[in-house]
Amino acid sequence: MIYSTVCNTPKRQYVIQADLFGGFSSPSLSIYDQTGKHLKFRLKSQFVLLHSVQLVTHPEKTLIGKLKAKMKPFVYAATFSVYDNRTKQWRDGVINQKFQMLGFNWTIEWHHHKLSMEAKLGSSSTKFYDTQGNHRLLAEFQLRSRWSFRTKYDMEIYSDEIPDSLYFLCLAVRHVVKRS
Repeated sequence: MIYSTVCNTPKRQYVIQADLFGGFSSPSLSIYDQTGKHLKFRLKSQFVLLHSVQLVTHPEKTLIGKLKAKMKPFVYAATFSVYDNRTKQWRDGVINQKFQMLGFNWTIEWHHHKLSMEAKLGSSSTKFYDTQGNHRLLAEFQLRSRWSFRTKYDMEIYSDEIPDSLYFLCLAVRHVVKRS
């Protein structure tokens, strides 16, 4: 595959931190602004037979995204809905993990967009590419430290084409798959 490499300046940056205690559910994630001080969103994960996630704004607690895993042997698959602020409508999508021996790769389809979410084996970075055009880098997140007490990610978004909430839901998927 050929990827275009462009010097990207992030349009938005976030610090994402896993909660310390998830009980019997998957840990929820708190999404902060780039300073890591102002809570903007919460990803509430739970396992009721299958993984499900709700994304809410903070402090308003408005639901803007939801994801539900599907039964599929050996790989992760889910359907999701994201509220698109530009159109003021909910848009549905799917995410499917491709089986790979070295690394992780997911295909994402959402409202006429096709993306890939990719991570190389052993890498702490996960990247989102537009797979319809020139494989442009749209966003990425990176695990801050493998050895810290609390899992933290840094996310950079380079494009306004896709709502940030789609990337947040996909990060929740990657976080769960990585832990299992």
